[in-house]
Amino acid sequence: MSRRTNVGIDLGQRLIKAAWVVGPDDEPGMLRLERGQSTDAEAFSRLRSALELRGVRRPLVGLLAPNHLVKSTVVDVPAKGGQAPREVIAAGEFYRQLGLKPETCNVRIGEVPATARRSTGDRMLVSGFDRERGELLCDAAVQSGLDLVHLCIASDALLASGVVPTDSVVTPFIDAGWENTRVLLSMNGIAFLHRVGTGLGLKDVLGPLAEQRGVAAECIEALMLDDALSEPIGDAWSGACARWAMLAAEDVRGALSYAHHRYPSVEYGPCRCIGGAFSLRAVREAFEAAATFKCSVEKPVQASWEAVGVARAVARAVVSGEVAA
Repeated sequence: MSRRTNVGIDLGQRLIKAAWVVGPDDEPGMLRLERGQSTDAEAFSRLRSALELRGVRRPLVGLLAPNHLVKSTVVDVPAKGGQAPREVIAAGEFYRQLGLKPETCNVRIGEVPATARRSTGDRMLVSGFDRERGELLCDAAVQSGLDLVHLCIASDALLASGVVPTDSVVTPFIDAGWENTRVLLSMNGIAFLHRVGTGLGLKDVLGPLAEQRGVAAECIEALMLDDALSEPIGDAWSGACARWAMLAAEDVRGALSYAHHRYPSVEYGPCRCIGGAFSLRAVREAFEAAATFKCSVEKPVQASWEAVGVARAVARAVVSGEVAA
C-alpha cells in the first residue's frame, strides 16, 4: 500500500494556502487559492478539488489554527525537579492573565530556554486557541471530506517547517501577512516568545490607498508587484510603507529587549523576514530602513512557511506512530 500524502493548510481570510509532503524531510509541493467570499466549508472543498487535480488524493490533513483565535503569553513556574505540577500552574496563570475560562481554550505549553542567572523558577510559553471556534473550523474541514488529524498553532508550525535554526543563537522572526504582523523569537529550536505585534497587516497599509482610488486593496497590491505600474502612486505608497515599517520594527525591538534582558550573553542572529508582505520591494526596503538590527528576507514560498510546517508535523506524527496512516 502506498504511503499517504500529508497536507498542511493555512486558511486565511483572503488566501487558502496548502503544502504537502510524503516524508517529513521531502521538498514540499505548494499551492495558493484566492478565497473570495467563500465560507470555511466551501474553501476547504475548493482546496480538496485543487489538490486532487495535482494528484493529491485522500491526504492526511493538518490545519493551522488562525492567528486571531490564538493568544500567547510567557508565565513563571517553579523550577524543574520539584513536586509542583508545572504545566497545571502554567495553564492556570495563562487563564488568569488573559481573563479566560479553562473550558473555553485548548492550550499548548512549551519550555522557555533557561538563563545562566540563578533563579528559583523557570518560564514557559503558553498558547491557547478558542476551543469552540476551533471545533467549528475542524468540522468544516471534515464535512468537506478531508481526513483531519492535526490542529497546529503558528509557532509550532514555524518550528516544524525547517526555516528555524536549531543552534544556541537567538533568532527573531517577523511574519508580515495580509491580516496582521507577528513576532517570534527562537533559540535551540524552541520558540520562547510569540506575539501579534502592533504593526498592521498589509491590508491596513493598502486600504487607505485603495479607498482614495475607489478600488480593492488587492488591486493596489497587484500594482505594487510591478515597479513600472506602481510609479503613479509611488510617494503615497512609500509613505504608507514607512509608517508600517516603523511600527513593525518597534515590535521586533521590543521582543529583542526582552531577550537581551533574559539572555544578555547570548549571540543574536539577523531578523528573518517572512510572510507575503515582504514579496513587495517597497515593504522590504521600508523595513530595512526602519530596522536598527540586521535583517534577512527569506525566499518567499507559494504557500506559507506555516503550511509547510503543519505538513511536516503531520508526516512526523505518522512516522512516530502518533497518527495512523
